[in-house]
Amino acid sequence: MNIFSYMKAWFDWANKNPDRVNPNMHALYFTIINHANRLGWKDKFGIPSELIMEIMAIKNYKTYKKTLTELIEAKFIVMVESSRNQYTASVIALVKNTEAFTEADIKAF
Repeated sequence: MNIFSYMKAWFDWANKNPDRVNPNMHALYFTIINHANRLGWKDKFGIPSELIMEIMAIKNYKTYKKTLTELIEAKFIVMVESSRNQYTASVIALVKNTEAFTEADIKAF
């Protein structure tokens, strides 16, 4: 999958689940996708919380952790290894979400 496939899958899911999506989820998911792209699309990679929070302009770690958990529950990322302390990064993997979106975005008149 490429960055556009991940984006399409995300927006298809967000369109189907407007009650579950929030702005922090958008920001975190696209920050993670950008990080994966910069790392050459490794199967699993570390996400340093301080770096990600700085990019997203989130000051509260609880907000970051809650948003990360929401992405895991939505099955867009998998937690491979949680960070053990503030000096280690969590290791995650992107899920290749290939669920087809079959509903039309706009209804014909």
